[in-house]
Amino acid sequence: MMNSRTADPFTRPSFGLLDLLSVCVILFAAVFLSWLASQRPLAGYGTETDFIGSMVSEAKRLLAGMPLESEFHPPGFIFTLAAVKSWVGDWFAAGKALSVVSAVATLVLAHLFFRIVAGTWAAFGAVLGLVSSATFLRFAVQATSDLFFLALYFLTYFLVAFAATRRSVSAWFLAGLCAVFTMMTRTNGVTLLVLLAIPLLMPGPGRWRAVSGYLAGTVAAAAGFLLYAGLTGSNLMPGGTYYNIALTYFTAERVSWEGMIEAQARFSSLYDVLTYDPAALAKGYARDLANIALRKIPFIAGPALALFFLPGLVFAGAERRQSLLLLFLAATLAQVLLVNLKAYEPRYHLYFVPWVGAGAMILLSVFAAHRDWSQLYRSAVLGLSCAVIAVGVLLAVRDARTFASWGGNPEMARVLAEVGGLLGPGDLIMSRKTHLAFYTGAESVYLPIVTTEPELRAAVKTAAVTWPADRVYLFIGEVERSTRPETAALIDSGLSWLDPVAKDPRAEGWTLYRYAPGDASRSGSK
Repeated sequence: MMNSRTADPFTRPSFGLLDLLSVCVILFAAVFLSWLASQRPLAGYGTETDFIGSMVSEAKRLLAGMPLESEFHPPGFIFTLAAVKSWVGDWFAAGKALSVVSAVATLVLAHLFFRIVAGTWAAFGAVLGLVSSATFLRFAVQATSDLFFLALYFLTYFLVAFAATRRSVSAWFLAGLCAVFTMMTRTNGVTLLVLLAIPLLMPGPGRWRAVSGYLAGTVAAAAGFLLYAGLTGSNLMPGGTYYNIALTYFTAERVSWEGMIEAQARFSSLYDVLTYDPAALAKGYARDLANIALRKIPFIAGPALALFFLPGLVFAGAERRQSLLLLFLAATLAQVLLVNLKAYEPRYHLYFVPWVGAGAMILLSVFAAHRDWSQLYRSAVLGLSCAVIAVGVLLAVRDARTFASWGGNPEMARVLAEVGGLLGPGDLIMSRKTHLAFYTGAESVYLPIVTTEPELRAAVKTAAVTWPADRVYLFIGEVERSTRPETAALIDSGLSWLDPVAKDPRAEGWTLYRYAPGDASRSGSK
């Protein structure tokens, strides 16, 4: 029961002031994020490497009618990306558009979901949590699948909450469809299966109709994917997911591609990873879980909300025992446990950010409505809290603006200005990142880790077998120098068979070399 000294923060009245504020914040976010995305003409060297290096390639296979490979992720995002690119006409623009639309959709869906399960204060808090997260705003303007997955995740949450409160079989069916599509976007969406407990625990005669509707939706969606796989010969479930566990717990480079190479060389199955050193894996998992729970996840939304969200959620759970809120919170905690198998990156835990904002605002609503306090004291608490939260939002907005001001990739902008007309289709570029090949239409080959001239020459010669020798290039830029220092130093040492055809005028800048096996000496720089 509610304490007689407090007002109920969980009420869901008709459209009110907090809903209006949420709408204003969402509209601002839509305009702001669209503008920020337009300030980033080039893909960055971070997570957008996956987009231009593998996701675009997979989407091209889809459009060409070729079987999908789905090495690390199921193809839900690939299907959508291919459709949007067919409409937009540019791969990077399509990726950014998907992220912006997904970010706005997440704001709307998080608000609607929390309004159902916890009331208007929590709904407004969920929106504030997202816009006060610099991580959320940054990834909202990048071409990645992170925000697309997040939108689907909260769409499933909303549909399940809506179906449970309206007792709608059609809504349960749609929830099942969406749950499977979310799982087919990223495998960690499998925790959405926990939501099956909600219709199972529903009181009354409609329980089995709800369960049947949810299962029918999941079966229909799964059947559609299986039919596509059978007709095209595509692989829809990634076979390399276990490499991420090996990368996290059994390599020194827990998040880099160099660590992934090491993991791929050492392990060939999930069984190999789990049985390699179970004690070390369990110890590392427990250490990481404690670290992200206490020091990482809550602060993705910013300190202003992170410091107060837990008491708010505890209060909510105590006041609404046996409610939808606790069941959804259990599903969210299952996501925390699953994603902890991968080395921590803030973007993997954005699903928790709305909970942080919701919990903080629930606690704030209790303080503001406490009847034993004077109106002046309550107003002071509310005003100070709002000021602190506003500062957090402004800091996140400033961070996102600074991030976008870099233009996405300053080095690549300089490179393309110099060599944009030199490279094109039919050329082969060896580099650590695929960006230069992506923007010039050339083919890309991964620059190997070598330390001697014979090793390097053998690697280049092997890569050049199917290309004319004078159309094979090696690119050494800031990423190559940081991740391949010995290889970069070797290439920069003045090898007679590598001709530097373009160079950054800045010291320690990028250099583009052409493979020149017949040259007796180096040519001059272009």
